[in-house]
Amino acid sequence: MLLGGAESGGPALSLALAPPPGFSRCTKLHWVALCENPHPRRSRASPAQKAGLAYEKKTVSYLRQLFPNLIVGQWFKFSDGRENRFCQTDAVNLDGDAATIFEIKIRWTATAWWQLRELYSPVVRVAYQPKRVHLVCVTRAFDPAIPIPETINFVDDLRDLPPGVNVHLWRP
Repeated sequence: MLLGGAESGGPALSLALAPPPGFSRCTKLHWVALCENPHPRRSRASPAQKAGLAYEKKTVSYLRQLFPNLIVGQWFKFSDGRENRFCQTDAVNLDGDAATIFEIKIRWTATAWWQLRELYSPVVRVAYQPKRVHLVCVTRAFDPAIPIPETINFVDDLRDLPPGVNVHLWRP
């Protein structure tokens, strides 16, 4: 099922839509390297963060049943020409010539789309060099009123993904 964009009868959204505050696009990669967590000490988590981490843990267990070789929480160090930066994917599945990047959120956010499309996808493409990259946000709740720059697909089967950003609704 498609949502948003002109194809679904909804409003056409422009790629000129601004990213969320604090988000920095990955525009041109000079290099990417796998790395360890550059921030080993964690601050205390808020109740909302604890709920998100608990959902993420349950979701990773669910995804591991489908993808036994799932790479969870991989950190990347990269240079975009301006500075050296870091990012961490929630999970990546490498299968032959394809990579599936999973972003896990209790609630769908615009940040999920921006992270998948404008940060993790370019970084994973350089790091693992797959021929195809699939993008999936696994979430418990979806709000169609949240504006994003493209049509998204709702998917039930995580092994058969269409191009673009996909949303998989999952409630443990």
